[in-house]
Amino acid sequence: RGGGWRRTALKPHKAPSWYAFAADRHLDEASRACFEARLVAPRNAPLKASPEKLRTCDVGSCYNPFNADKYAHLFDVTAVDLWPGHPEVLRCDFLTVPIKDSLAGGPPPDASNRAAGLTVSSYAAADGTDMRAVEAFEAGAFDVVVMSLVLSYLPQPRQRTEMVRRARRLLRAPN
Repeated sequence: RGGGWRRTALKPHKAPSWYAFAADRHLDEASRACFEARLVAPRNAPLKASPEKLRTCDVGSCYNPFNADKYAHLFDVTAVDLWPGHPEVLRCDFLTVPIKDSLAGGPPPDASNRAAGLTVSSYAAADGTDMRAVEAFEAGAFDVVVMSLVLSYLPQPRQRTEMVRRARRLLRAPN
């Protein structure tokens, strides 16, 4: 047997015991190309900005990590969470918030609702802090939907399926 591209991806002394078996499995050409590209990609290369920022919906954001200065040139972030941990994060129960085909007739986008694609309302938190909540999303309004760890907190498979289905509705075509 030849070493193959998979054997060069991990150093033999760091490979888990199951790796020898898994490395012999057949992968389709798209998977192989993806792994080979990762092998030759420069490490810690700076991310390059596209001509326009990617509209990103961060579901389960908590403290809005994608709003850091190092990502400002890449993403226009709308961060939502059931219990926001930061004032910039909008309160939203992603499993129940309406996703409408069009938000026509609603308020125009401004600084309070950050961008087209969602309707936002304000409310006072228990401590008197002004907070904002998502009233509705517009289908096809985002380039990227991030759900980091949020799916693992949902107890039932049908809830996880519904969360992914809703995320796909938010994406621009092709999604």
